[in-house]
Amino acid sequence: DVVRDRVVSVLPGHMVPSAFVVLESIPLTPAGKLDRRALPTPELGRKSEFRSPETARQQKIADVFTELLDGRRIGIDESFFDLGGNSLVATRLVARVNAELGTGLRVLDLFEAPTIEELALRAESSKARGSRPVLGVVERPSVIPLSQAQRRMWFINQFDTSSPAYNIPLAVRLSGA
Repeated sequence: DVVRDRVVSVLPGHMVPSAFVVLESIPLTPAGKLDRRALPTPELGRKSEFRSPETARQQKIADVFTELLDGRRIGIDESFFDLGGNSLVATRLVARVNAELGTGLRVLDLFEAPTIEELALRAESSKARGSRPVLGVVERPSVIPLSQAQRRMWFINQFDTSSPAYNIPLAVRLSGA
């Protein structure tokens, strides 16, 4: 508890370890490196009474949490990171929640609101941000603008138009109409 209190006072909430395990000695391999397989599995237990989702939005978010965090039942007050979530899973979770609810949540929102209840509140207000526009077919313009790289190549070529620097010599035989 002393170590946790010290870490909480120094680090942002999402960087505080979800579990602390006391070891008598650090297990080492014959090569003298940390033997990860010999480390005990940390217990990620509940710190409060279980509260189930109360709204449809919370239930959808809870379903995504459950699927991505090993299928166990998760209460709306439990922190994603305390349950073993990490930044890679966080990106998947946010993408899935956005797809399910049509919201514009960011990964930062999950770091700032790591519980189902808090994330559901963020999801409710994130609709104002909007989601990406639907891609569709558009008419092709008569003149297609150059990309920045193409503009750069053209600009450099104007200093010496006879330079073969960006030319690729090849022979092509064409036949037919």
